[in-house]
Amino acid sequence: MPKTIPGKLTVGLLVLFFVQVLLGGLYFFTAPLMTLVVILVSGLIVSFVFMIAGTIGAVFEDGSRKAVPLIVAALGLAELALFLSVQFGFSFGG
Repeated sequence: MPKTIPGKLTVGLLVLFFVQVLLGGLYFFTAPLMTLVVILVSGLIVSFVFMIAGTIGAVFEDGSRKAVPLIVAALGLAELALFLSVQFGFSFGG
């Protein structure tokens, strides 16, 4: 468990990511296009916040406590890739 404030912030962001995944999964089965909306609306901003907070948390933590901030930074990169693939990868009847 991280001890510094930026490290604890990354734990909160990790919880936020799991809530976002659960919300996207719920929307996937009820209204599939709403999943795309969730990815497009939250993906860009949240990915940069995750990468910045993960990097800052990794700088201030030491030893094995760097795991959570590095995971959050990697999730930020993955979410940015998902956002870009949804934004530029789909063609809706054009």
